Amino acid sequence: MTRYRIITGYNWQYGLPRPSQVVCVDCAVNTIAIDEYYMVHDHLWERAGMATDGGMLCIACLETRLGRDLKRTDFTDAPINQVTDRRSAHLRDRLGLD
Repeated sequence: MTRYRIITGYNWQYGLPRPSQVVCVDCAVNTIAIDEYYMVHDHLWERAGMATDGGMLCIACLETRLGRDLKRTDFTDAPINQVTDRRSAHLRDRLGLD
């Protein structure tokens, strides 16, 4: 069985996460409300100092932790990254959707 892991380690095959699971651990913004839910490669997530089940980060906070802007190749090919509607302008830009 393929397991798609969003940045929190949440398995989307079992439904939507609880509200407490979608808050950016750095700035406390609700990442679902601002349409920033995505999946990056594990090594990048670890480089940002996040554990597999360590919570969510908005794009701005992840980039701050990494010290650089994200690029398309930082994201996995998981279906969550291929959805074209309901994405923030920031995330659409990083995913190369615009």
